[in-house]
Amino acid sequence: MLQRLVSGSTYANVDSFGQVGADPGTEWGTGLASTADNTLVRSATVTSGDTNPFDAFNPADQWTGYANDTTSNLGSHTAGPASYGIAALSADKVEGDAGTTAYTFTVTRPSGTGAEIISYTVTGTGSGPAAADAEDFAGSVYPTGSVAFADGVTSMTLTINVAGELLNEVDEAFTVTLGVPDAPSAQGTIRNDDILLTEIHDIQGAAHRSPLEGQTVATIGIVTGITSNGFWIQDPTPDADARTSEGIFVFTNARPASNIVVGDEVRVSGRVTEFFPDSGTTAELSLTEIATSNGGFVQRTGSTGTVQATLIGEGGLLPPTVAYGDDTDQFDPATQGLDFWESLEGMRVILHDAVATGPSDTSSFGDSETFIRLGGTNAGTLTPSGGIIAQEGDSNPERIAVQEDNRVLDNDYRANVGDRLGDVTGVVNYDSTGSYEVIATQAFTVTDGGLRRETSTTLRADADHLTMASYNAENLAFTNDASKFIQIAQQIVNVLGAPDIVALQEVQDDNGAAGGGVVSAEQTLQRLVNDINAVAGPNGPHYAWAYVTPEYNQDGGQQSGNIRQAFLYNTDRVQLAAGAVGAPTMP
Repeated sequence: MLQRLVSGSTYANVDSFGQVGADPGTEWGTGLASTADNTLVRSATVTSGDTNPFDAFNPADQWTGYANDTTSNLGSHTAGPASYGIAALSADKVEGDAGTTAYTFTVTRPSGTGAEIISYTVTGTGSGPAAADAEDFAGSVYPTGSVAFADGVTSMTLTINVAGELLNEVDEAFTVTLGVPDAPSAQGTIRNDDILLTEIHDIQGAAHRSPLEGQTVATIGIVTGITSNGFWIQDPTPDADARTSEGIFVFTNARPASNIVVGDEVRVSGRVTEFFPDSGTTAELSLTEIATSNGGFVQRTGSTGTVQATLIGEGGLLPPTVAYGDDTDQFDPATQGLDFWESLEGMRVILHDAVATGPSDTSSFGDSETFIRLGGTNAGTLTPSGGIIAQEGDSNPERIAVQEDNRVLDNDYRANVGDRLGDVTGVVNYDSTGSYEVIATQAFTVTDGGLRRETSTTLRADADHLTMASYNAENLAFTNDASKFIQIAQQIVNVLGAPDIVALQEVQDDNGAAGGGVVSAEQTLQRLVNDINAVAGPNGPHYAWAYVTPEYNQDGGQQSGNIRQAFLYNTDRVQLAAGAVGAPTMP
């Protein structure tokens, strides 16, 4: 396209734009100084037009290019760059959460004659927005560099890369200054797009329930463990208040995304909730969580980190050894067991020299759990086998469960009293049994403590001592196989030493669960006594029995089995007091 400006009746050419007979294709010129989708303004140094419409046409010779639809220079021939200049092109925007964001500026020079290199520097400046610092830019340094102009080019675009981040900051400004006479400059503004972060310890608070319960928060932490419906995070830089936990569970209601792994730094947002894992009511203690449903989010920051596990036991924190406490007392982790473990809820810990205080249990899901004590001088009063003794006024709050959860770590194990688990690393949790536990996040090995099943007792009755034993008969009924009665009789005589008194649990009525209104257990107990006499021989004990007959189908257990407790007693040494057997409805 050619445009001509003529004057007078002779049609003399005053100016022209383009070249007669030439097809430029898509545009004349390059970059901003081209005829395609740009605004061209006559350079201020041009005092006369191009009167020859047939000569070669290059817009940069007499025109300065700007972004499309730039109208600020209309009506002013002196708007072109009489000197060097820089102006913000797209330099007021949000920084983003990761990577870099391009902030652009237009750099101009007064003449397109010859090639030229113009240097620039960036500094943090601004009175309205705060001054940007070096960490706001790619590489964490203030950018410097140069703009290279080719011959015939008078305008170039300069790009400054601002680093995305997740820190909540005020808006910040920076200045780009050219290294030419008069040092022209332009300002860029970094707009904050991040949510104010709340520290994990402020979410947990110095209490069993969060002071921010029900509120929506955002926080940041290192992933320390992952399970099927969420993950744990922890702040690696704790505050000075030992009463507040630095860890918390993030409830996602589904397996977290596969790119969320232990060691990732993540930012999460969600509602602070209190989960009651046992009964679902406020009658019990709860687990503080961040629920990401209903508008929450989980974002990887791109950084990684490690969390130093808190050592529990000798050389580290020592739990209280007497008072378990409750959630109505003043919050005091130093003296109350419940408060101690709550102050570590969600945190990564190491249970130093863990020793089993009871046999492990394996759930229907294949998860293993046992309660442990800590080794060393803080172990409390122990049984000969290495268990811990419950005493009046001592609730043993130092005792805690070790949970192997296959959703977190597949480390199935079996343990018995006195077995050593070594140092167990995991996160502190509050579970559905109403107990604090440590869910293992690293594998551990169980070392046999030497406990063996007792095959007989050495206790014997004499003139000054009675012997007593407890035995679970496991729904014993007259209708059971004869072998079951013989086995029980042999264990009472040969293993328990024919005690003076035997407390039997789970004795059903004579027809078991057959129903029909039967509640008596006379045939069942007579059969058992007969077998005991057969095993013991003629010189053995002579047992009688006593029990409270239950009401039909009113005392639990298997339907129509009418389970009850019964006592066997050696009539040669024990007599039943008159009126000792009451009725099922007696208070």
